Amino acid sequence: MIYLLLVRNYNKHHICFPQSDWNCLDPTKYLREQEGLKVPLLIEAHHELHKNVSIIPMMGEIAMERVVMEYIPDETYIGCYTNLIQAFENAIKYNDIKPADRKIGALAIEMLSHQEPYLKDGLITNKIRHNRRDLKRQGIILAKTKITDF
Repeated sequence: MIYLLLVRNYNKHHICFPQSDWNCLDPTKYLREQEGLKVPLLIEAHHELHKNVSIIPMMGEIAMERVVMEYIPDETYIGCYTNLIQAFENAIKYNDIKPADRKIGALAIEMLSHQEPYLKDGLITNKIRHNRRDLKRQGIILAKTKITDF
């Protein structure tokens, strides 16, 4: 017997994008793959975000290591997103950060902040660890259907 969960149309949005840039250094890849920074968004909101929001620029490796050190995961997606912005804000204050990296960091903060309305409108759940009952109560899981003709 196979069960099929009917779920609203959503997919995972990586807060730190594009993949080709963010996967090239260990600290940036680490951030990109943080569970709380891979947000479940309704597909329409996800497409609108990428259509209207520029990529998140990366500072140099030392500056990005500072961001990783400053980043504190949270129990919620919005909390993780907010903490990432705070990590950038804290990292660009270090004395050893180059002036160019400070400017890139400020731009990254600005681009991250442009994601906020799309995250708030399209987020299907704010809890990172959620169970099926929570998702069904929120209307994210629409039904559980038994497939017998398989």
